[in-house]
Amino acid sequence: MRENQRWVTIPRLGREIVGNGVGGVLPGSKIYLFSRSFITTFSGSDSSSDADNFVQRQQEEQSNLGLDISEEPARQGTERIEAQLSVAAQREVRTGQAPINMTLLASSARFVGGAVQTPGFYPVAGNVRLIDLIDVAGGVLSQADLSRVILQSYRREGGSLLKGPREIVNLAHNSGGDVILKGNYSLDVSFLINEVATGLVTVSGEVLRPGQYIIGRADTVTDLVERAGGLSTVAYPLGAVFTRESIKEFQQENNKLLADQLRQAVLQVSVSGNDNAADQATAILGYSEQLRQQEANGRMSVNLTYSDPNAPVYLQDGDVLNVPKRPSHVMIIGAVNRDTVANYARGKTLAAYIAAAGGANREADLKRAYLMLPNGQSTPVSKDSPIPPGSAIVVPPRTDRLSVLGLTDLVSRVLGNIATSVLAINNVR
Repeated sequence: MRENQRWVTIPRLGREIVGNGVGGVLPGSKIYLFSRSFITTFSGSDSSSDADNFVQRQQEEQSNLGLDISEEPARQGTERIEAQLSVAAQREVRTGQAPINMTLLASSARFVGGAVQTPGFYPVAGNVRLIDLIDVAGGVLSQADLSRVILQSYRREGGSLLKGPREIVNLAHNSGGDVILKGNYSLDVSFLINEVATGLVTVSGEVLRPGQYIIGRADTVTDLVERAGGLSTVAYPLGAVFTRESIKEFQQENNKLLADQLRQAVLQVSVSGNDNAADQATAILGYSEQLRQQEANGRMSVNLTYSDPNAPVYLQDGDVLNVPKRPSHVMIIGAVNRDTVANYARGKTLAAYIAAAGGANREADLKRAYLMLPNGQSTPVSKDSPIPPGSAIVVPPRTDRLSVLGLTDLVSRVLGNIATSVLAINNVR
C-alpha cells in the first residue's frame, strides 16, 4: 500500500479480493476503503519485535475497553481489534455514519513486528506480497536485519490456533515481491545484533579525555582508559573508584543484613555485672547503626596498572570510573578516640597514625588491626608495614567479653564496609 492508495476489500460469495482500484468489480459488490490513518489508529503500534510482547504491553491501553489480552497473541490480537472496531462502529452509528464489517476486518488482522516503522496488527484481505505488508507497516528501520525476516505461520486445529512452521526470508538477496503470504501468520523483521553500542559509561578525574563514552559488548575498563587518552602524569591508579549500579543495590542489601546480624549477635550476650562487656557491646552496636545508615557506593576493586587477559572487567551501561590525583592523607577509623584523616608521610609508622587519631581506646584490639588499600582491598598491618597514601587503617574493637560465635568476623566485615565507603568518597573528592 502506497500513501496515495486505498485498501479495497470486496467480499462476495465467501471470497475476498484485494485491489488498488475498481477493476474487476461486479455489480452488487460492496467496497470498503480504509485510509492509512484509519488502519494505523485501530491496528495499534509498538516497538516490540514479538507479538507476545506487543499484546502484553497493550494491556494498560486496553483497560478502558475492559479487554483481556493475556492469552495467545494471534487469536487475542484479532479479538482486541474486533472489540476496538466494535466501539468505533457504535460511535459511527450514533453519529449517523455507516458502520463497517467488523468481523471481516478483525478476522483478517495480521501482526507485523520488529524493525518496522509502525509495528502492530494490520487487516489483510486474501493473499498479499510480503514486501507490500512491510510497506503497510511503514517500511523497515535502518537497524533492520534484512537477512532475517521471520514468517511464523499458524494452523487451526479443532477450536485452537496453533503455531505452524517458521520460515526465515532473506530480503537482502530477495526483494520479497515473489513471497506470497496466505492463511494465518505473523511477520517479524529482526533487528541487527548490536555489538557496538550497548550502553553509556562515564570516566572522570585524571585521564586526558574525561567524559561519557558509548561502549560495546566486549569493552573493558582497560579499553575505556585507553579511549580516554590514558592516565595523566598526576593520576593515582591505585585509588581509582569504579562504581556500578547493580553492585550498589547488592551492597545496600548486604549492609542491612550484616548490621542486623551484628545487632542480634550482641543482644544475645548478657552484659550484666561486667562493665567491659557493656562498653564493648555499646561500641559494636554503634558500628552496626553507622553501617545501616550509610549509603552504599557500588564500588568494585579494579587494577588500572595491570590488565589480566584471563579476568577482564567488562563494562556495563551506567558504570562510572573516577581516577583521582595522588592523595596526601591516610584515614584511621574504628576503636580509636577519634576517627580522623591524617597527613601522609613517607615512612610514617602505624603507631604514629594511630596517635594522630588520639590513640586507641580501651576497647581496641590492635592485634587485629588491618589496612584497607586505596582500591578497596584489605591486607594485614603491623608496626613495620608500609602504608600507602589514600589508605585506611581499621582498628576493630575487642570481643573477648562477647563470646558469640562469629562476632569477631562480623565486626571486621562491618568496619571493612564502612572503610570502603569512606575511601571511595574521599578518593572521588
